[in-house]
Amino acid sequence: MRHWLGLGWLTGPIFGKELRVSSRRRRNYVLRFVYLVLLLVFISVVWCNLDLSARSPAAMRYRMAQAGTQVITMIVVFQFVALPLLAVAMLSTSISEEISHRTLGGLMSTPITSAQIVWGKLLSRVFQLMLVAGISVPILAFLRMFGGVPWLFILSSLCVTLTMVLFAGALSLFFSIGRRQAHGVILRTLFVLILLFGILPGIFILMRQFRAYGFIDTGFPQWVLNSLGGFVTWLSPFSQMYYLVDGVLSPRAGSGRGAVFGWIGWAANCLMMLWLTGGLLALSIRKVRRVALSQAVGQLDQTADGRWRLFKQQAETPSEVSAIRRVRGACVVWKELRSPLIQGGKKMAWIGFGAAAVVQAAMYVMYSQQSLLKESYTHMLCVSLFLVIGLLGSIFQSATTITSEKETQSWPILLSTPLSDWQILLGKAFGTFRRCLPVWIFLLIHMVLFTALGTIHPAAMPIMAGIIIWVVVFLSGSGLYFSVQCKKTSSAVICNLALILLIWGILPGVAWVLCLFGPYQSLLNSVSFANPLVQAFIVMESLAGQEGVQRSLADIQFSGIGPPWAFWTALRLYGGAYLCVGLALMVMAKRRLRKRVF
Repeated sequence: MRHWLGLGWLTGPIFGKELRVSSRRRRNYVLRFVYLVLLLVFISVVWCNLDLSARSPAAMRYRMAQAGTQVITMIVVFQFVALPLLAVAMLSTSISEEISHRTLGGLMSTPITSAQIVWGKLLSRVFQLMLVAGISVPILAFLRMFGGVPWLFILSSLCVTLTMVLFAGALSLFFSIGRRQAHGVILRTLFVLILLFGILPGIFILMRQFRAYGFIDTGFPQWVLNSLGGFVTWLSPFSQMYYLVDGVLSPRAGSGRGAVFGWIGWAANCLMMLWLTGGLLALSIRKVRRVALSQAVGQLDQTADGRWRLFKQQAETPSEVSAIRRVRGACVVWKELRSPLIQGGKKMAWIGFGAAAVVQAAMYVMYSQQSLLKESYTHMLCVSLFLVIGLLGSIFQSATTITSEKETQSWPILLSTPLSDWQILLGKAFGTFRRCLPVWIFLLIHMVLFTALGTIHPAAMPIMAGIIIWVVVFLSGSGLYFSVQCKKTSSAVICNLALILLIWGILPGVAWVLCLFGPYQSLLNSVSFANPLVQAFIVMESLAGQEGVQRSLADIQFSGIGPPWAFWTALRLYGGAYLCVGLALMVMAKRRLRKRVF
């Protein structure tokens, strides 16, 4: 009985080994520190904006119960969002580091099984996250004495959060088997999570609403769309957490549909998430065994883009000698363009470019059939899509341009050439922009085409050009700075991505929490306007569509900003700030270019 309860049969010695190794890693302590700081900030923001003054003891008890409810729900929601993200980051190198150190093949020569490797890696990381989450348990127990929150809410929210952490961690572990770089694993994991729990429910909800209001004919009966939308919504842990929180904050509103989905459906949702996690772990166990045996017999190789490739013959066949290519123009830019945005050579690049053009044309045809090209929200969606792809490309490409040289040991060779620091740095920055240029070309085609067709105001094109210019300068400066500072590509990418999330995600989130407890709407508008997606969204909402094209510049009213002069002033201020910060980061990167060579 002790053997089965100890879970040693499931994880083997991997669980204890991972706990000992993680206790010596600085990254885990940094993650815990950041988690505690953010949790303290959110609790302080909510607590400072509560009105606890009352004239009678009954009113005081009511206000204390209300304060306890709001703080507890905030802690629960914060943990639900933060812990899965930490699980994705901590498990992004769980298997790939064993492959890189060539220890995975050696583990297969021991009595340790592939199942113990996978379960040990997963449970050791999840155990660390549960220790972090356990810090808030005394706070929850203390605040519950104020009343207003049942224990069933804490139990159900903990189960939904735990199953979400297990699924996100298992998905990150699965992708780490085939990729060496952590940022690639994190990107793929976040994309799948957003696709499953964000995009798919949103598509079904939009189809159901459009079908109900008669905007489009989807070809499916209404009951089919309602059933599929309800199932996909029920499958999403975010929907379950929403119903749970809504049932506590609004008991009367949560007594109907929210009660069914919040108090009964969460158990079935947890079972479904556990079933999906088990399926991912089964695939991971099978894949780990295959990769480990291939590494043990010398049939595992790594490609140039960081993926692991299996080959049948142990001896490599000599590759064909290609002709020597002459360097044209700036040598650093020429070298950067040898690694395009789409890997696989010119043929694959043209195939990818053609496929994207076909998808864009098909999207326009579909919108034209439904008479949606004259609506402003159609252009808001298209411009936001192109802008997101371009921003992600700039974030990741700029952060990998120097660290990739360090990892391949070619950075000291480049610094020993007669090239100056500015030639190297500006060449890297221009090469990054040139690799992401196809994405901006698609955005330019969209703006020029529909400006000529009369559905986008001509003033929108220079505004969008200015937004792209200063955001690209800012992202290039931050990416190059972190690429100079860090030794590994994954560290530089994570730092650059964390900076963007802080400015465009966490700060607006804090301002939004303040708006729930006080008149801070102007602060939320100012902080949110720093996001280029919000800027583009406001521009296209005001300058696209039948109504936007007919307006003059003096009559334009930008939503959330006010009159035109306020918009232009805010746009110039944020644009100048982005340009100054980006150039300052480039100067700082230039000063440290030769200080951390190895």
